[in-house]
Amino acid sequence: MVSEMRWNQVGTVLVARPSGDLVGDTAHQWLDQLRAKLDQGQENLILDLRNVETFSSHFLGELLFLTKDIRDAGGEVKILNLCPFAAEIFNATRLLRTFEIFNDEQTALMSFPPGK
Repeated sequence: MVSEMRWNQVGTVLVARPSGDLVGDTAHQWLDQLRAKLDQGQENLILDLRNVETFSSHFLGELLFLTKDIRDAGGEVKILNLCPFAAEIFNATRLLRTFEIFNDEQTALMSFPPGK
């Protein structure tokens, strides 16, 4: 279960920091909150997975749909701090080719084009 859902805005970038397990109703609730933020015009996202212990295939599928929507709107999605579980899944599913992965938040933030 997600024990905390933290968000913070850094310039034009929303940094999302879920923790715990992103499965079942918890994943659905978290994704709904993220969609609501995106519906308010948020275009750039960093998803910090440092404190995520596990996630479902449903979460991954929805993340891909959200990423497509963000990119279609001219934004970008970056992944920060893959935990070992997430790194294994991202490697096995070839999501490492879909997302830019960062280990440092400042580097991830600087990777967005100026003014974006």
